[in-house]
Amino acid sequence: MMKNILLGALLVVGTTSFATSAEWYDGGTLHQSTRAEWGKGSEANKLATCGDWVSGFYSNKRLNANLMALIEVKKMNGIKEISEGCVQMLDAANGPETATQKSAELFILGSMMGGWIEL
Repeated sequence: MMKNILLGALLVVGTTSFATSAEWYDGGTLHQSTRAEWGKGSEANKLATCGDWVSGFYSNKRLNANLMALIEVKKMNGIKEISEGCVQMLDAANGPETATQKSAELFILGSMMGGWIEL
């Protein structure tokens, strides 16, 4: 059951883009990275990747009510704030036990545990 939920959530995470201009949210390439690869990514790449994930969950109305409201009010700035938290969460998940785990899976697990997303 949990595996099915995670697989479904990974489909939502994908590479959804919220906007199209060359901004902070452009150029994320760490969607399929392991946590070890994530650690070697640039801050801009991490932020853009998290922006894709957050906007994907927003578009599919899977963020909790508070985060949905934050984005409704602040638009891209709201997505950026949440994405910055995502980067911090994944950066903190650094260790030998997570090195080979997919960053997207860690994002989903951390977001579920933190109450950010509703599946």
